[in-house]
Amino acid sequence: MVVPIRLTKTLISLIRLLLCLAFLTAALSKLLAFESFTTSVSQIAGQSPEIARPISWIVIGVEAGIGIAFTLRRLVRPASVIAALLLSSFAVLLTSMVLQGREILCHCFGNMFPHLSLGSEIAVDLLLLTGAVFLFCEIQPHEWRGRSNESRRWRLMLLWSTTIVSILWSMIAMFVLDPAHSSLRIEQRVIGWFLESQPTASGFNVLLLADLDDFGCQLCLEDFVSFCDSLTVLHSSIGLSVQLLVKRDGRHSEPIQAHMLRGWAKGNGFTFPVLLDRDSVYERSGVRRTTLICVDGNKKVVMQETFPLGPGRREEILHQLSL
Repeated sequence: MVVPIRLTKTLISLIRLLLCLAFLTAALSKLLAFESFTTSVSQIAGQSPEIARPISWIVIGVEAGIGIAFTLRRLVRPASVIAALLLSSFAVLLTSMVLQGREILCHCFGNMFPHLSLGSEIAVDLLLLTGAVFLFCEIQPHEWRGRSNESRRWRLMLLWSTTIVSILWSMIAMFVLDPAHSSLRIEQRVIGWFLESQPTASGFNVLLLADLDDFGCQLCLEDFVSFCDSLTVLHSSIGLSVQLLVKRDGRHSEPIQAHMLRGWAKGNGFTFPVLLDRDSVYERSGVRRTTLICVDGNKKVVMQETFPLGPGRREEILHQLSL
């Protein structure tokens, strides 16, 4: 298949513009929502925020550098290589998270698209990866132009194989493995139970599925309790519907753990229901970490967040719940 030179040049210009805007937007949005992005990096890498912070700065710097490089013609080809390596790494990392059932928002575009699922983010990365490979294949060094017939075959093979793999990978990620389908399971298994136990309010209904073993350090537990204190204020002031369901720990009998839980809730001054998960809702829901689920008046899940939350993200959630 022969593509007209003018059309090829137009595609190159459009893809350069797309990749430039995508990387600069990603870097800027991460910078504007730095705390949320750092929290995501900390959760994904399993590292403390102190270690995640410099990693976050490196990612932002690399993305900004790639975006700027796409504006300079001499740097387009090396920028395409670096972009392809970075995007393929992101796609592999996000796919591994999906396979492990880790429902973590990666904030790849900061807070610009807060409800973008992992499957959708994988598809975006693969789309940009295909564009980067296209630029690499179509923009040839001067020393190759005299022997374009020799290199055309492998360039076409690379481009077509990348395109086919990206399409198949995206379809599997979005329609087979996507945790968004897990959200649907949560809606089916948990939301029905939650709304039966607590009638739907006109505004938001908040369900916290908590595993206290997630808060191994005292600081993490205090941060969770502080968030619950804020929910208590909203529950008392505007009537926000809140319920905290705590997973059984297996170390104590149900009566003892229920008694301890009542004392813990009373001691912290929680005015909303704090219940022991006697029906194993936590396990049946498919969540693997302490999770906040927010349901609107139409019985639809409008927010799903895993703990720990970054300081910036926590304030955003409380602000949204107070509206």
